[in-house]
Amino acid sequence: AGPVLVASGVALPQLLPELALRPRKGHLVITDRHPGLIRHQLLELGYADSAHGADATSVAFNVQPRPTGQILIGSSRQFGEHDRALSLPVLQQMLQRAFAYLPVLRELQAIRVWTGLRPATPDGRPYLGVVPGRRDVWVAAGHEGLGVTTALGSARVIVDSLLGRTPAIDPSPYAPARAVHGAAA
Repeated sequence: AGPVLVASGVALPQLLPELALRPRKGHLVITDRHPGLIRHQLLELGYADSAHGADATSVAFNVQPRPTGQILIGSSRQFGEHDRALSLPVLQQMLQRAFAYLPVLRELQAIRVWTGLRPATPDGRPYLGVVPGRRDVWVAAGHEGLGVTTALGSARVIVDSLLGRTPAIDPSPYAPARAVHGAAA
């Protein structure tokens, strides 16, 4: 058999326990339709610090128009949460932050609120590459809340490495070896 790619999100530790990864719960809200109200994503300057900062619960202003005219409001991050139950205090904190940046959001009707579990590595960088000690086992996991955003770059790192091509993106910061005890990074 050829190479196997494990891209299992928060289930990674069940398949590759040598790679540290833990879930980070996040809340999102979607509103009813308001076409044209917002034309592009709006994000607070400190979003990156909130997204990849300390272990404490954090919220950051992130609003995105959807093609349907709905508005997606986020975001929150909580370590130590393995269930998807809503946390009303965190949801309230997230919405208050959004209202502070964009008061018109108070006038919109929320039609759905949900949570998800994001796969987070200890250093905030995804694992991309071959798993040390496991011949032909590759991994692409731990992107936290940026899996879709970084999918093309992640795929490029994996494909270039699998095919032995000179990488378009330096793969060394993402090498799974950095997480395996005793392995050279």
